Amino acid sequence: MKKQIIFTVAIFLVSATLVYAQSRSWTQQEVVSLAGGSTLLTSTERENDAVIATLTAITGLEFTALASTNYLIDCYIIASTSVSTTGISFAWDTPASPTRILMTGYVQTTAALTGGLFQRADNTNLGITTSLLTGASAENLVILRTLFQNGSTQGTMSLGFTPETAAQVSTVAGSICQYRTY
Repeated sequence: MKKQIIFTVAIFLVSATLVYAQSRSWTQQEVVSLAGGSTLLTSTERENDAVIATLTAITGLEFTALASTNYLIDCYIIASTSVSTTGISFAWDTPASPTRILMTGYVQTTAALTGGLFQRADNTNLGITTSLLTGASAENLVILRTLFQNGSTQGTMSLGFTPETAAQVSTVAGSICQYRTY
């Protein structure tokens, strides 16, 4: 009986929070943050880029970073390339004057090797993966982990990518990022 009462109270509190949030027109980000959870972002379309050093934003993998707030972001990106010798790189475009951004990532490049990349400044990709897998294993899983500490400016965080050479690289719809504050 005691467990049932606790469960009922928990459901009531979550329902009351959602009703209150709707009455105040809160965003999904604010409701999830209030509940202490994380928010899942999903890319909605295939994106292509063949221009070196020009980052292409991944539709759906963006959110509003609140001022003076810290975030931990984990991404699982599905990527492919038209040429087996071309790598891919990623970088976050952040609000103005972030306090700190540290990203690291890796991808399987052959059956035995992985390639790595990292970011330490706004919109600057400092590492490029080595060649992506092609052919029968045309889709590659790129795993990114980011620690972002925003400064005093609220703004949009968006993940972008670029090829290593002038060959087309792509990200696939269904790639995801999950973020939470700390």
